[in-house]
Order: sequence, then structure tokens, then C-alpha cells
Amino acid sequence: MNRQKDYPLTASTWYNMKQRTSKNYDGYYAGVELHPRWQSFHNFVEDMGPRPSKKHELDRIDTAGNYEPGNCRWVTHAENMANVKGAVLYAGKTLGQWSRETGINRTTLYCRIRRGMSIEEALK
Repeated sequence: MNRQKDYPLTASTWYNMKQRTSKNYDGYYAGVELHPRWQSFHNFVEDMGPRPSKKHELDRIDTAGNYEPGNCRWVTHAENMANVKGAVLYAGKTLGQWSRETGINRTTLYCRIRRGMSIEEALK
């Protein structure tokens, strides 16, 4: 059985992760390393399981850490964006998270805060 063919979404994620951690990569992920165990697609799937859906992405829990067991998880794009370096949190959530939770437009929240409102005031 060819596991890469059995898991096309997972295989593309694994391939992209390997590309980002290659010695020739000089972009945002430069310096991020791939755990030796995850050089094997089979081991990656064994540790992470298949990618749950097209809406899921591979996320490093500690963004300063490497791609390795214990530091990666499957998350939605919105969850992933809340974990990027430099994400601004208001009472523990990003404006996007507050927007989805309350139904208030993200730009509206941003403008309210820029005018000096606290997050509590902006959410009313």
C-alpha cells in the first residue's frame, strides 16, 4: 500500500513541511528544522494521523520550535492565525476570534479599539 496515495491531503502537507525545512529554503521558516523521524511520511502519519480535512493546516504550537512530535497539531486556518508570531491578543483572543464569537465585524472592533475603547467596551 502506498500511504502517500491513501492520504493526498496529508502527503501535500508533509511535502510542503519538508520543503520549508530544507537547507535551501530562505523564507519565513528559515532555521526551522524537521525532526529526523518525520523524514518518513509513514512516521509522520503515525504521529499526527491523517489531515482531518481541506480546512485544516499543520500548526507548530511553539512558533519558535521545530516540526516535531509534541509541537505540531492539526488546526483550522483561523486557529492557526491566532498562533502566528506577533498576533495581538485582546483578553486572550484575536480580533478575528472575537468577531466570530460576537458577530461584530472585525474592522468595527479594530476601529473602536483604535479610538481608545477597551476590548470590553468595543464588544458591547
